[in-house]
Formats: sequence, structure tokens, C-alpha cells
Amino acid sequence: MSPKEFLSKFSLADCKRPLRRFGAAKDGGYILVDHRLEEIRRVYSYGIGGETSFEEAILEVLPECAVFGLDPTIEGVPWLDHEARFKFAKLGLACGTGTLLEHRAQFGDKDEPFIVKADVEGAEVPWLLNEMPGSQCKQIVMELHGLETPEKWPAIAGALDNLRAGFALVHAHVNNYADPCFTKYRALSVPSTLELTFLRYSLLGPGAEPNKRPLPVPGLDFSNNPQIPDPPLNGWPWQKNAAG
Repeated sequence: MSPKEFLSKFSLADCKRPLRRFGAAKDGGYILVDHRLEEIRRVYSYGIGGETSFEEAILEVLPECAVFGLDPTIEGVPWLDHEARFKFAKLGLACGTGTLLEHRAQFGDKDEPFIVKADVEGAEVPWLLNEMPGSQCKQIVMELHGLETPEKWPAIAGALDNLRAGFALVHAHVNNYADPCFTKYRALSVPSTLELTFLRYSLLGPGAEPNKRPLPVPGLDFSNNPQIPDPPLNGWPWQKNAAG
């Protein structure tokens, strides 16, 4: 797969809806489309570690929403034990602990509108190659890892093709903890790790068109590592009318 063919999978849509940051102004915060969020009843958050600013923001802003913190690598989230709408379980994606569909059933999901957050260190690719989240999933925010490795491009591209059958990519941000942040292939710069926001096509809104906005967005995006500058995403495929 050529670098240009791979990067073409990341063309962005301008969804004509406001974007909103949930969580810390550093690593751990994620961007959601602020449209009909009051209808969301569940957030399945895969990959917790010791950082729960995203989950805490959801609980604060969406009072009707339950949050399921899912991570097979930790024992719990004791600082949120007091929160009735937060549940923790040692479950993950594509790691032998069941599928998203099985996890939803385990937690009594009655096919209510939900969001998935996935920061699962590469397991996002086999997950998306083998499972689609269902029609009630309205948004997905995720870290996508391994982009600097050409041998991984076909699998990543396949995962994105599956996802984009139902969702538009509406935001992208480079995680600058990756070293290097970018790798050059035939004069094209490929980021190593991206934070991505996907919105179901039915929620895009009228007049949606390719993105023209420079990235990162001031006041919305922040450096994952505050000690170094937030790297830009310039030109094709991130903005319309930029040649690849």
C-alpha cells in the first residue's frame, strides 16, 4: 500500500456541528460533536489507566448517562467508587474478554444510544476488523496507533474502511507523546498516533463538506505532552483543496 493510498483514508468532513472537549487540556481529553449528546445514555470507555478526566466530564455534563470504565490492565478506579453512574470492569477490546456487543449485554444495555471511547494501544484495529458497534452507537473517539509502520497499513486501512461505512471522520489530532510524531514516506508525512472523532453519518447535518479548518483547533485541541508544542496537521488529506 502506498503512503498516498493510506493517507487517503483520513479525509475529514466538516460536520457543521460544534465540537466540545471532554476531559483534561492534555493527554486524556477527547473531542466529541456537541449535537444531541443529551440523548446519549451510555459511554463505553475502553482504556482507563490512571486517567479519568474524560469519564468525569461525561458524568458531570450528561446527568442521564452511565459510564462504563473498561480496562483489563488495572484493578479498579477507586476514586470513582462513590459515583453511582460509573461502573468499572476488567474488560477490553480484542483481548479475549468478549466483544462490545457482549459487554453491552452484560451491563443490561437495552439498545440505548451510546458512545465508545477506545484508547487500547493497538487493539482498536483488530476490534474494528471484526466487529461493528451497532446502529445505536452515535460517536466513536479513539486513539489510532502504529501509523508509522507500513506493514500495518493494510490492516489499519481495512479497519477504517469498515468504520467509515457508518461513520464520518470529523476531527483529528496528533498525539505528540509518540516519538517521532511523524515519519516521511515519499515526501508525505505520516503521523504515528492520532486521536480521532467519528460521527454517525445521520448526525452530520445539512451541507456537510470536506474539512477546510487548520488543525489543531485553538482552544479545543491541546498538546498531549504539554512540554512540547502541539504539532499541526497541514495540507492533504486533512484539509480540502490541498494536493496529495
